[in-house]
Amino acid sequence: MTRTIIEVTGARFRYNSTTAIGPFDVKFRTGAITFIVGPNGAGKTTLLRMIAGLAVPTEGTVRVFGMNPTLQKRRELAKRLAFLPQQCELAFPFTVAEIVLLGRYAHGRRGLAGFMTAKTDRQSANLAMERCDVAELANRPWNQLSGGEQRRTLLAQAFCQEADILLLDEPTASLDPAHAIAVFETIRAYNQHSRTQNPPTHDAHENDSAPKKTVLVVSHDLNLAARFADQIVLIGDGLVKAHGNATDVLTSAATQNAFGVHLHLGTLPNSDQQFVVPA
Repeated sequence: MTRTIIEVTGARFRYNSTTAIGPFDVKFRTGAITFIVGPNGAGKTTLLRMIAGLAVPTEGTVRVFGMNPTLQKRRELAKRLAFLPQQCELAFPFTVAEIVLLGRYAHGRRGLAGFMTAKTDRQSANLAMERCDVAELANRPWNQLSGGEQRRTLLAQAFCQEADILLLDEPTASLDPAHAIAVFETIRAYNQHSRTQNPPTHDAHENDSAPKKTVLVVSHDLNLAARFADQIVLIGDGLVKAHGNATDVLTSAATQNAFGVHLHLGTLPNSDQQFVVPA
């Protein structure tokens, strides 16, 4: 039976006396990859930040695992929820390996030096770097990376966290098309795995003891949404305008109104992969 893992009810966020986003009313189910799409300034990032407990709604409620994320201890929440922001600045020239290892901090019990040298943590970091194609950059300082390399490094850190929920804000920003597709292939593989990072066997079955990861993605790339989304949530004018499977949402009047263009949804020849173009 499908369960709700995130529930947002009447949540509104006010930036100043005149600008407010919401109210949002939306539920996210366990084990799904959900794309949050919409025009610039619609409130997509705000919704993601409220779910992460980084923005406190001025009205309404947000529940993650049935709890208010803003009231949870950050370290405990980080064991179950990972958040990749749209922008990230680092004050020190950490190496790629060190940045990815920081994803293990919430799981450590031995302080900073302990988790940085623990064998199991380093194994998790190495696997995450391989998945995101940054293993060869392990000893490269952050300030010597391209924008795309930095993005893939932060995604590896999020994978290394091994959380049940992964929140990604524009994860393919600065990435070339090949790496963008590779990233979402990796996200799909991550979504299919249980809490362990080891791939499931052919005999593995979906059950309560090994649930899929839940992934929420804010993205402007509707082609990636059409190809990888289990569900799409459309945000427009600070409100949820549509919520459902990719085909229904992308071809809806609500999406046309939100973006101001008609979208044509097609299928690539000799394939079941869908694509989207403005018509």
